Amino acid sequence: MDEWCRTRGIRLTTTRREVLLIMHARPGPISAYELIRALSESRKRKVFPPTVYRALDALRDLGLIARIESRNTFLARESPADHDSSLIYLCTQCGSAQEVLDPKVGLRVAADATRIHFHVAREVHEVEGVCGDCAAAAGVRASV
Repeated sequence: MDEWCRTRGIRLTTTRREVLLIMHARPGPISAYELIRALSESRKRKVFPPTVYRALDALRDLGLIARIESRNTFLARESPADHDSSLIYLCTQCGSAQEVLDPKVGLRVAADATRIHFHVAREVHEVEGVCGDCAAAAGVRASV
């Protein structure tokens, strides 16, 4: 992350860096209010919502995190990415989330929108189901 930012001339503020570190330290998605609590604990003083929301907006704009619209949570990305090129798979059993980058996703939406003369305002690529661990625990096979 540091190298990626450095090569693009991006300097992360202290708050943005702290939010990103908290997100990378926790498995799975995290809500803004969980981030506010964690940041307040680490700083030993109250952090207010606008501080965290500004950091989340900036990190999302940089492609360092993804927003899970259906759950109103955020997910740290392993590597920065364009949000139009990812699918987020959400487990309805354990609450885990996994992002898969696929540039074909955004290209397909753009091609379809052009074909039907549709002007896209926002894209959300989320898939709900059961993760492999939960399926194995329940004895369910993955779909093909």
